[in-house]
Amino acid sequence: MKINNKGISAVVATVLIILITVAAVTIIWAAIIPLIQGQLETTTSCLNAQTEITLESDFTCLYPGGNVQVQIKAGASSVDLSDIQVILYSGGDSNSTKIVGNKIANANVLPAANSAKTLNITSGNVTAMGITIPDRVQIAPIVKEGNTEQTCPAGQILDLRAC
Repeated sequence: MKINNKGISAVVATVLIILITVAAVTIIWAAIIPLIQGQLETTTSCLNAQTEITLESDFTCLYPGGNVQVQIKAGASSVDLSDIQVILYSGGDSNSTKIVGNKIANANVLPAANSAKTLNITSGNVTAMGITIPDRVQIAPIVKEGNTEQTCPAGQILDLRAC
């Protein structure tokens, strides 16, 4: 009896290696692309919000009784803004609160495109944040991403002056 000890040909081996490589790339592509695409959309929304939603120094100030007035301006682009996080600083400490989420103001207080809104944060709300006399203020836009909210990094910071 004759035993056939032939292996697979070099052409078949090369084709198999190519098919395995293509399959691996396809599987990795299908898993990674949705993750990257979601991150890009979030990054783009936050970048737009950070450039379009700004603090205005004209009407951002501290009243003698401890109330803080903050003027927030929106640029021309439409940003799907759901809330704004206000960060107050006192010395080296800081604390933040959401304007709409913590009922400091309602959603119609958020500025529309090409407009500015002035928010008043009462001394009671400032104290509830754990801040005695704030000396600086900063904002972080909160944008909608589908069914979720994304808090963007805080942007510009202003020293509070007396009103």
